[in-house]
Amino acid sequence: MTNGIRSRFTPVVPKNSTLEHRGLVLDNGLTVVLVRNPDEKEIASVALAVARGHMSDPKEVPGMAHFCEHMLFLGNEAYPLEGEYKKYLREHGGGANAYTSAATTCFYFNIVSDYLEGAVDRFLNFFISPLFTEDATLRELNAIESEYHKNLLGDSKRAHYLLKHLSNHEHPFSKFGSGNLLTLLETPKEKGIDTREALKNFYAENYSADIMSLVMRSDRSIDEMEKWVLEGFSKIASNGLKKKVEWEGTRFTEQHLGKMTRYLPINTFSRTMSLSFPYKTIRPVKERSTLIAHLLGHEGKGSLCHYLREKSWITNLVASESIIDNFGNASITFTLTQEGYERVFEVIKEVFTYVAVVRKDVEGMRRVDAERKVLGQLLFDHAPRVSSSRCAMVYAGKLRSCEVNEEFLSSVYLNGEYNEADLEEKLDAVNPRNMLVLLSDPSPADHGEVLVEPWWGVEHVTNDFTEADYTAMKPDTDGAEGRYAVPPPLEYLPDRTDLWDDADAVDRPVELDIGDDQLVSAHWMQRAFNTPMLSLRVGLMSPYIGATPFAQAAPSFITKMMNIDLAVEYYDLVSTHQWSLTFSVRNQQFSLTILGYDDKMGEVANALLKSILTTPLRRATFDMVKEKRIREIEAFKTSRNPLELADLHLSQAMNTKPAPMVEVDKEVYGMTWEGLQAFWEGVKKSMNVQVVAVGNKQKGEAEGIAKDIKATLSTACSYGALAAPHLSSFPIRPRRVCLPDTSSLVEYRVLTHTPNPKNLDSAVVIHYQIGPRTHRTLAHTSVLTKILSPRFFTSLRTQQQLGYLVSVVSTISCKVAGIDFRVQSGVQPPSVLHERIELFLQGVEEELRGFKEEELEEVVRSSIEVYTVPPTNLNQLSDMVGNNVVSGLPWEDDELIVSELRKVTKTSLLDFFHAYVRPPTWTAPSARRVISVYSYSDALAETEMKVLKTQKTRDLHGATATVIDIDPMTPQAWQASMSLYPNICHGSA
Repeated sequence: MTNGIRSRFTPVVPKNSTLEHRGLVLDNGLTVVLVRNPDEKEIASVALAVARGHMSDPKEVPGMAHFCEHMLFLGNEAYPLEGEYKKYLREHGGGANAYTSAATTCFYFNIVSDYLEGAVDRFLNFFISPLFTEDATLRELNAIESEYHKNLLGDSKRAHYLLKHLSNHEHPFSKFGSGNLLTLLETPKEKGIDTREALKNFYAENYSADIMSLVMRSDRSIDEMEKWVLEGFSKIASNGLKKKVEWEGTRFTEQHLGKMTRYLPINTFSRTMSLSFPYKTIRPVKERSTLIAHLLGHEGKGSLCHYLREKSWITNLVASESIIDNFGNASITFTLTQEGYERVFEVIKEVFTYVAVVRKDVEGMRRVDAERKVLGQLLFDHAPRVSSSRCAMVYAGKLRSCEVNEEFLSSVYLNGEYNEADLEEKLDAVNPRNMLVLLSDPSPADHGEVLVEPWWGVEHVTNDFTEADYTAMKPDTDGAEGRYAVPPPLEYLPDRTDLWDDADAVDRPVELDIGDDQLVSAHWMQRAFNTPMLSLRVGLMSPYIGATPFAQAAPSFITKMMNIDLAVEYYDLVSTHQWSLTFSVRNQQFSLTILGYDDKMGEVANALLKSILTTPLRRATFDMVKEKRIREIEAFKTSRNPLELADLHLSQAMNTKPAPMVEVDKEVYGMTWEGLQAFWEGVKKSMNVQVVAVGNKQKGEAEGIAKDIKATLSTACSYGALAAPHLSSFPIRPRRVCLPDTSSLVEYRVLTHTPNPKNLDSAVVIHYQIGPRTHRTLAHTSVLTKILSPRFFTSLRTQQQLGYLVSVVSTISCKVAGIDFRVQSGVQPPSVLHERIELFLQGVEEELRGFKEEELEEVVRSSIEVYTVPPTNLNQLSDMVGNNVVSGLPWEDDELIVSELRKVTKTSLLDFFHAYVRPPTWTAPSARRVISVYSYSDALAETEMKVLKTQKTRDLHGATATVIDIDPMTPQAWQASMSLYPNICHGSA
C-alpha cells in the first residue's frame, strides 16, 4: 500500500490495441481504470458507477436513489452554484448525464481533453460534499414529477412497472424506482419523514468509495490522470460496503407464476407479448452458461423466430437474460401479428416445443458454444475501438459485477467454460408453470376483473392458467425435429486478420476508377484503427424513390421486408460475428451498410446484394409488414410524445415534400403486393450506385469489390441493359422554406396535439432560422448555443421547473441553419412557455454583453477542438466519409469552419444574436425569422388551443404581430406561398 493505492492491476487488452490501460484500487476501495489514447487527440470521457440503485430505496420513500442522482448535479461545497458543472462542460465542448437502474447509478461526462482537469474537479465533488440545499430539494422534486409525467406514455416502461407490481412485494425488485411527488414528498410528510433528511441519510449510507468504479479515458498522460484521481477521488468516504448484494426473498414465488396478464397499452394497436422465466439459482459468473438467450433469440433457419414468421404469427422476437446479483431470468418478447395475437397459446406452445427439441442435441449445443468462444476470442483480439464515452460507461458498469483483476476487460468479450449443468437448469426454467405472461390487449376487460397498477395506472386483468391452458401449451415434438434445430455451423469466418500498414493510409477519400460511368461513384479510404475491419456502404439511388405519394410509402415496405427475410440467411453473420448489417432508405437512396472483417467483405457484400436484388418479395412478409405499418400509423395518432410531435410538424412545415403525410398514409392502407413488386422492379432498372469503402483495404482490393458489385448488379437486374439516369436528372430533394424577417410583424405558428387523456404534457419548439449553411454561420451558431444551452437549462428547468425536457440545439436541414429552443411541460401551456423563452432571451442579452473576452476565447477554443478532434474508431470515420460523399461537401469543410471560429469576437457574436435570435421590442426592432410549434395535451387542446385558433395576433413587447397558423397535416398550401432556399448541392448535410 503506497501513496493512497491499495493495489494495481494491468488489464489484458486486445493484441492490436494501442490504448494504454492502468488499473488501481485506492485505499478507500474505489476501483479505477485509466485509459489513454496515445495516437491522437480525442474527446475525454469519465464515468463513475455506484453499485446501488433503486432496489436500495428506503421502503418509506420510493424513488430516493433516482432523486439523489438528480440532486448531486445541484451544487457542492467546492462549486455551490447550480448549473456550474453543466455550464463548464457545455462551454468546453462537452456534456453530462446520469441514470439510475435497479442496482446501479452511473454518472458520466465528456469534454475537450484540454479542460478535463477542471471537469474532473467539479465532478468528484459530487461524491465528497453535496449541498442538498432545502430550496434545491423542493424544486428538483418537481423535476422528478415532470420526468414521471413524461414517461407515462411509454408502453415499455408501463409494462416493466406492471411486471414489478405483479412480483413479490416483499422483494426489492417490486419497488417504484422512478418516484414522484407523492412518494418522495407528500406520503413521507404524512408519516413525519423529512425528505431532505432522508436524502442525506441515503447518500451517507450508499455513496461509499468501496462500491464505486471510476473509468477515465483521454489523450492526456496516464500518470497525469492517476495524479488527479489520487488527489481528488481518494477523499471519497468509505463505509465498508460490498458491491454485490444478497437480496432477501424471492422475486416471483409459485403464487406469482403460471399466469397471464392482459394489459391496456397506450398504443392500443400494439400486439406485444413477453414471457418471463425466473431462475431458481444463480451460479458465480465464471460458472454461468450464456447460451440460452442465443438459442431462444436465434432468427436463422431452424429457429423459433423463423418458424413463427413463416406462420405469419410474429414480426419480431427478442430473447434476453437478466441477472442482478442473486436473482435473474430469461425472457422472450414477441411482436405479434393479428393472427398471432389470436393464437397466443399456440405461439407459447412453440416456445416449449423448440426447447424440447434443441435440448436433445447436446453435441450441437456444445458446438455452438465452442464457436461462440472462438468468435469471442477473435473479437477480443481484434476489438474495434469504441468511442471514449462508450468505453467509460461500459467499463464502469462491468466493474460493478466482475472480479477486479487483469481479466476484467476480456470478460466483456469472452464466455466462461461451457457449463452443461447451468444450461440445463436454465432450460428447465423455461416451462409453463414457471412462466409469467404479459400480453398487450386493447380490451382486457373482456377477460375478467380489471385492476389498476398504482404508479403508471396500467389497467390489467390477470388469470391463472387452467389445466386446459397447460394442455394447450404442452410441447409437441412429433415432426418438430424437421423445423427446429440448434443454429447451423458458422460461415464467413475470416481466414486472415492481418493489417495493412496505416503508414500507407490516405488522409481523405479517394475516388476509384472502375471504368464504368453507370456507377455514379466509388470512394475508398484506408484507415483501420488497428483492426482487420472494413466498413462498406452501397447506395442504390433511383429517381422513382419518393417522387410520388406511393413512391414515398413503398421504400420502407421493401426495407422492412428485406430485413425480415435476410435475417434467415444472415442472422449468424450479424449476431455472432459482430458484423453490423443494415438495409435502409433515406431520401432517394436505398442503403446497404456492412461493417465486418475485411477478409470476407467482398463475398458477403455480393451475396447480400444478390439476395436483395433477386429474392422475390414474399407475399406473407408483405402482409405482416403492411399490418405493422398500419398499426404504427394508428398508434402515431395517440401515443406520440408531445415534443417529438412538435419536432415532426416543424420538419413537415419547413421542408417541402411531394405529398403531405396524410396522402402517404393513404398509400400505405392501399398498398398491394403486386403494386410493390412493380415499383421495385422499376427501381432496380433505374439505379445509380455509390460505393464507399473505409478501413483495412488497399486501393486495388477496394476497386475489385466495387467492380464485383457492378457485376452483381448487371447480372441480378439487367443493369447496363437500360440507361440508368444521370444524377442530375433526379428530382430536386426537399427544400427549406425561407421565412421572412419579423420586421414585417408576421409570425408563423403550428398548433397540434396528442389526442390521449393520459398525456399530461404539452410542448413548444421555437425555431429561429439563420439562413444558408455557411462556415461563418456554423461557427457563430456553435459558439452561441454553447453559451445559451446551460443558461437556458438552469433558468427554465432547474430554477423555474417548467419541465423535464429543456434544451437549445443548433440544426441543419436542407443545408439551412437554425437554432431551436425546446421545452416539454406539464405545468404551463405552450403560450406561456413561449413567453418564458423570450423573457430568457431578453435577459441573457445583458449576460452576453458582460461576457469577458477570455471566457469567450475558451468557448471558441473548445469549439475548435470539437471540429479538429479526429475520428477515433472506424464507425466514426465511416460516418464522416459517407456523409462527405453523399453531401458533396469538401473534405476540408471542418477546417473551413475552424477558420471562421477563429474570427468570432464578442462584437460579431452579439451582432449575430441581435440579427437572428433577440426578441424585438418597440425600441429595438428585430429582423429575426421565427416559426413556433405548440404541441398540446388533450386537456389543453380543448381550452387554450381552441382559444388561440381564434386569436390572430400576438404581443411582441409593445408591438403587435400578425400570427399565421399553418395546417400541421397539409402544410403544402402555405409552402406554395413562401419563398424556398435553393438546393445548394446534391444530398443533405
